[in-house]
Amino acid sequence: MNGVLNTISAAAIVLALLSVIVGRYQGYVADRDFLLRATTSCDPGANACFVSGCRLVDGGDCEPYAKVEVLARDAPACLEEHTCATFSCKGRPECQLSYCSDTALEDGEQCMGEGVPGAD
Repeated sequence: MNGVLNTISAAAIVLALLSVIVGRYQGYVADRDFLLRATTSCDPGANACFVSGCRLVDGGDCEPYAKVEVLARDAPACLEEHTCATFSCKGRPECQLSYCSDTALEDGEQCMGEGVPGAD
């Protein structure tokens, strides 16, 4: 009797683990139900853009960008590949395009372009 209960308990645990794995796979891989954080090109003549890894004072070779948070299922392939020439959140309900500000800066980033904080 003990052997049967042990077998049933082990089978229940394995079944529970498999259902969790399948559920996670369904959500992340099949449904792409996760937040994608990426960057897209930014026009410093129109917006305050992020730059990193360059020196603005020397007129260095800076690649300005804006930050994007969008559900992966709503993101175009070019966004994941970082090749989007222009990207808009129009028609994407779970999408946010962020331009540079004091509160959005991360380590190693600077702002450049129109409306840069503190550049009056």
